[in-house]
Amino acid sequence: MTPLIWALLALVCILKFNFAYLVVVMVAIALSAANLVAYRRCDKDQAKKLSGFVQTGIMSGVMGRVFGI
Repeated sequence: MTPLIWALLALVCILKFNFAYLVVVMVAIALSAANLVAYRRCDKDQAKKLSGFVQTGIMSGVMGRVFGI
């Protein structure tokens, strides 16, 4: 959501011919987009790790009950 807000502010800067603030907004867009991409990558990786952990835990619980461990 944040990159969209910054893009809207960039449009306002262009329409008002305020190019000094446009530089600041462009840097903010770049940083916000990088943060969004990193978050998505970590979220996908964490979901894979969590599902693997849950499956391993379930299997060890089932094996423990079957073999009485």
